[in-house]
Amino acid sequence: MLLQLLKNIDTKANKVKVFVRGKKQNTYIEDEIQKYGVDIIYLNLDEVNILIRMFRFIRMLYILKKFNPDIIHTHLEYFYSFVYARLFNKKIVATIHSWPTRFLNRKNRFMFKKLLKKKLLKVVCCAKCVEKAFKEEIEIDDEYITTIYNPLDLKMYKYKNNKNTDFSLVHVGRLTEIKNQELLIRSFDKVLSQNANIYLNIVGDGELKRQLMDLTKQLKIENNIKFWGNRDDVHDILSKSDAFILTSKIECCPMVILEAMATGLPCISTNVGGTAEIIGNAGILCDEDSDSISQAILEIANDKNKYKKYHESAIKRSKLFDSRIISTNYFKLYENVLGK
Repeated sequence: MLLQLLKNIDTKANKVKVFVRGKKQNTYIEDEIQKYGVDIIYLNLDEVNILIRMFRFIRMLYILKKFNPDIIHTHLEYFYSFVYARLFNKKIVATIHSWPTRFLNRKNRFMFKKLLKKKLLKVVCCAKCVEKAFKEEIEIDDEYITTIYNPLDLKMYKYKNNKNTDFSLVHVGRLTEIKNQELLIRSFDKVLSQNANIYLNIVGDGELKRQLMDLTKQLKIENNIKFWGNRDDVHDILSKSDAFILTSKIECCPMVILEAMATGLPCISTNVGGTAEIIGNAGILCDEDSDSISQAILEIANDKNKYKKYHESAIKRSKLFDSRIISTNYFKLYENVLGK
């Protein structure tokens, strides 16, 4: 998200600095940020020694006070930026990327309430379901909370124009219990009993990889499933696929669904979290059972008219998440917070 916002903001007319809680990692994102002429300040606040951590926190306060920002936009790491906003009476926008119960510990809950009481804070949620969950945890007036979805750079994605001779289904995600790939594989086993010309590509790695590979052998379907591991060319794999599938137990606002829709892929997903908000009419929402999921796969694979409808809806719907639109929504929000 940060990169997409920086791509669309006029960094010559607006002074922007990026503060990172940890150390320099030499990642692609860091390189891209610096291409926009934006300074990155590494705070190294993960130090175990409390005295060193306190010294670095004071250094952060000094640098921020000297920079004197009109507004702070914080992601994931809320507490330190909240303390600065409270001490120096600064406006702050906090984007919530996950379920509130994951980060609302005692100190964060305390700071959220303090800043809301002082009318310094605007909470932005990545999905309506997250906004609803946040309101259940902390009392907040509607004027101080809103939903803005994650942005997508549509120029990075290619539409899928020609179907493969065999139907290619793709899944992208960590191989963990919460992503529930066991349900995916067992559902796919039922699919193959009715259509053997469907193939499943699983992209990602995790602690359950060996267990899931053993399951495919146990079910004798290993010839139709390929485990790709972690890949740098996910966009390319998506563009060569026919449909996307997610069988998670819990989700928030999964970026991979947005990416799949931008590639024109009909999406099949368990109806959890924000998946219904994102997919809309671009695919099929399923119950968390193998019958529901297998029938959804067969419906999209076997019915050309329905496939075409979902494909066209995916392309159209992905445009709602265009980074230019989402960035404009954020820039308007900044102006609103500053009273402009």
